[in-house]
Amino acid sequence: MLRFNPFYFNTLSFVFLFFTTSIQAQDSFGIVYTNDSSSLITISKEEKIPFVFSCPEEFTVASTVDLEWTVGKASISFPALVKKASDKSNRVFGELPQPFFTKEQEGYLAFGKEMLTALRKADKDSIITIQTKVVADFEDINGLLRLSMKNFPGLYQTYWEEVEYYWLLDRQIVVEDSIKKLTADAERGKALLAASSKFVDATKHQIDLGEKGLHKNHQPFNASFESLKKINIKLDDFFDATKVGTVLSEEDKKQIAYLTTDASELKKEIKKTSEGREALEAFEKVSKLYTQQKTAKTQQETSNNLFQGREQSLSKFKEESKHIQKRLKDLKRILKM
Repeated sequence: MLRFNPFYFNTLSFVFLFFTTSIQAQDSFGIVYTNDSSSLITISKEEKIPFVFSCPEEFTVASTVDLEWTVGKASISFPALVKKASDKSNRVFGELPQPFFTKEQEGYLAFGKEMLTALRKADKDSIITIQTKVVADFEDINGLLRLSMKNFPGLYQTYWEEVEYYWLLDRQIVVEDSIKKLTADAERGKALLAASSKFVDATKHQIDLGEKGLHKNHQPFNASFESLKKINIKLDDFFDATKVGTVLSEEDKKQIAYLTTDASELKKEIKKTSEGREALEAFEKVSKLYTQQKTAKTQQETSNNLFQGREQSLSKFKEESKHIQKRLKDLKRILKM
């Protein structure tokens, strides 16, 4: 039951003296909460949580107002003790009811699950932000409440255990669906990796045969072919750079022009004889194999990274599934379900 505490409201102005210094000069302001002279609210133990807001001058304040708290898509509301300031500031001082969260509140379960989701996203910070407002006929009065849950659940043990149980049931569905999808993705990724690896090996074998053929059958042109290889490698490097968004400098463009001209002159010299034309044709085939192998290696690396990433995610979800099942079993025993 909510009980009026005269001493509390007589001393509340002092509590807010330094906390609302910047607010005092304003005609109106939203809801401001404080806890141990801080805007960060902790709920690990039962203690008074004061708040203050300004209201229209004509507004008559009853002994309580309804506060609505919202996290994500869920909201809860509860009455809070209030008292209008005796001066002309139109301030309303109040205190939050204790405990904040009970199973008697309408929508407590949905709100609790959204709160747990927010806590999960907060990670090590353990601070969640709650949208709050005064439910009244006059214009909306809003304010943010920063809730520290580092020592949670504290006095909310039984409330939290039930919320956690149903939150975990929802989470289990998501985890199991993710495991099924990632398992199928991993199998496809494994098959793609095997295929790309096979193609890399096949092109390597063809390149080895082609290189041996060049050295054996077209030996007089080996020096020219080595020069062409170096030119092709440099040109490929420039081409790869542009594919990832690198903007070529004027010097780079000049070098590309020089390399292209050198390659053209070398090929022109080789093609002066029928033996040279035959040798160049064999060289071009090997060059295409190098290009194919490079593309295949890139695909192999991409496939391997995707596969490893899916495997890691799959492993994490499987571990989470084990943890969920164990925790659900413990909570069923605690909640006597």
